[in-house]
This record gives sequence, structure tokens and C-alpha cells, in this order.
Amino acid sequence: IMGLAIVSTMVNRRMESLNASLHTSELTFQRVIDAAYDAFISTDGGGLIQEWNPAAERIFGWRSREAIGKHIHTLIGSKSDDAEDTDPLVQYFEKWEPGLLGAPMELSVVDKGGRVFPLEMTLSSVEASGAGSLLVIARDITERKENQAKLERAMEEAQAAVKAKGEFLANMSHEIRTPMNGVMGMAALLTESGLNDEQRRFAETISSSANALLV
Repeated sequence: IMGLAIVSTMVNRRMESLNASLHTSELTFQRVIDAAYDAFISTDGGGLIQEWNPAAERIFGWRSREAIGKHIHTLIGSKSDDAEDTDPLVQYFEKWEPGLLGAPMELSVVDKGGRVFPLEMTLSSVEASGAGSLLVIARDITERKENQAKLERAMEEAQAAVKAKGEFLANMSHEIRTPMNGVMGMAALLTESGLNDEQRRFAETISSSANALLV
């Protein structure tokens, strides 16, 4: 009997230790989620929100108490004006398209205040205790898009400047080449005329200088 009591005590202590470790792990995981820069959202199998971290509150404007229990599509659904652009969340929950999982996707959404902004979102499916859930990691990419647009505008301006420079040089080349050919032709005729040595040297200098400029 004493042996069984000792074994039972050891088992209880082991279970308490495992429970404590599990609790610590859960707390650590929750701290990571709460401190994350990206929105972390989890739903049950039907799409009802179960987890809504502080980053999600910051990005979408909805407090955790307002979001939990709502269908995820109603809070972060696509707001595209294109009728053919099907919301990926609708595709996932209504059409069960697992191909949407794992790959980052971009869509336009509206926050609580009505601001439309670009969002990068990744979907993951998790099975736990026989029940499925969806994990969503989302990031507001407004700044990235603005920087990308600035870069594209700068590249377009640079290309336009290069084109304008090329056109300017082409025009200048034409404007210089035509009269310079005349200068060189007249210098050649002058050289062949009856000139003294000093005059011939002047004419040859004109011809060589004009040729150098033309090149």
C-alpha cells in the first residue's frame, strides 16, 4: 500500500510539473502573440474569431472584445470593387480551397474607421483536439506600397530624363553636324586655293578643329 502511495505521489508531482510547464509555455506563447508586430487572428472551423491580438486592434481598429465571436469575413473581408475578385476568406470557408493556405496574398480591406488600405495576409489551418481552426497572420503594407510607388515614380522620372537627354543629344548632334560639314567643306576648298604658308596653316587648323568637334 505504501508503495502505491509513493507511486501515486510521484505521478501527481509529475503531472503538476507538466501542467506547470504547459502553463508557462502557454503564457510565453501568449506574450509573443501580444507583442507581435503583425496581426494574429485565430478562428474556429466556422470562421468565428477566437483570438485577436493587440496588433490586430491597431491595424483594424476593432477592440478584441468587439472582434471575438464575429465572423472574420465581416471584419477583414476583401473590399475590392471587382465583382470577379472573390474574397479569399469566402473561398476558404464556403468553397474549401486549401490552395489558399500558406501563400501570402494581398487584398484591400477597410478598418473600423472606413480607411481602405492594402493588407498582406497568410492563412494556416490547424487541427487541435479534433477541431479545426484557421490562423491568420496579417500586416498593413500601406507604407511598403507607398515606398514602392515612390520608387516606381522615381524610375519613371529617371527614364524620362534619360530619354529627354538622348533626344536633346540627337537634336544637338544634328544641329551641329549640318553646319560643321559646311565649315569643313569650305575649309577644304580654302586650303586648295592659292594661299601662302601662314594662311594655309590657318585653314588646316580650321579643318582639323572642325573634324575633332564633329567626332
